[in-house]
Amino acid sequence: LIEAKLNFNRAEGQVKGQAEKIKDLLNEGATEGKAEVLNAVVSLKWKEITVIMQQINDMMPGLESLIIKHYLEHIENRFSRYIPAKKFKRGMTENMIKERMKVLASNVAKKFCDQSVEAKWEEHDEDWKHWRITKNFGYAESFLMYSGRNGITIALLIGYLKRQDTYLLYNNNICEDMSWTFGEEKINGYVMSVEPVLLFKEGIRKFETLWQCPLDKNALGTARNEIRKKFQDFDLVRRWSDSCELKKRLPKIKGLLKNPDELDTSFAKDIAGHNNVNVTLEYWTEIVVPAEDIEDWDNDSNLNKADDKVADRIFAIINGIRERIEKPNEQSVTSEA
Repeated sequence: LIEAKLNFNRAEGQVKGQAEKIKDLLNEGATEGKAEVLNAVVSLKWKEITVIMQQINDMMPGLESLIIKHYLEHIENRFSRYIPAKKFKRGMTENMIKERMKVLASNVAKKFCDQSVEAKWEEHDEDWKHWRITKNFGYAESFLMYSGRNGITIALLIGYLKRQDTYLLYNNNICEDMSWTFGEEKINGYVMSVEPVLLFKEGIRKFETLWQCPLDKNALGTARNEIRKKFQDFDLVRRWSDSCELKKRLPKIKGLLKNPDELDTSFAKDIAGHNNVNVTLEYWTEIVVPAEDIEDWDNDSNLNKADDKVADRIFAIINGIRERIEKPNEQSVTSEA
């Protein structure tokens, strides 16, 4: 006997009582053996119940139980928080999107077939929430996924941490042609936007961002050896123990900046007085997959069988970005700058 109860304290007694009545009815006409009531009542939480009902509902496509379907619709309409994950659909509640994104992030992480890769939810403030999937590519140690009205954004943080920019500019595993940094290419049919910035961070471990300055793509160019030479000449991308010395060096790179006037305004305010400032070259790279495409892909998914079509497509997009940045079939050997 399976019965769903809202009140756990009452459920055990009610289910046992009903089972006793069924036992008595069965035993009235029994000729062989006697019906028994189990001593222990198995209790499940609503999320566990809905998972089981979803799995049963998906076992025989086209022959779904009307009773189970009715239960699932009732729970979705009145207690959507108990639905572990529903397929992406425009108009979903925020809680439903978060549950689906949780499953998506986990499934994308699993596709790397590396136990060290994990998905973690980060909530910095009301406007900045995302799933971070840690995977070290050398030039990036993670990528972010977050949902919005337009769809799902995949952001690869290239050069965000110290030495990742060194890897990008010096490692022999990276393509010499860096035209992808202009952000005018399509990956798997979706536009890849790229914004180069100089990041100024304080400390050795905390890496708190003090200031960031957008760079001019045209001034940087697309040939890796030319980009590398520019930063070698300026000797800027490194750790500075004295912000005064850093400030003296900055005017030399005004030609590379998108907003050079900021050197005389916001930089002085944000950086003055800070020591151990790490300067890194970051390429913020992202692709937005439209909501209608996400919904179409998920129509073919069966989440209860780990057949996540959205995870397949996002994993392919990530690999598409990597294929544009990395040389094919070459083992990475780091060169010293």
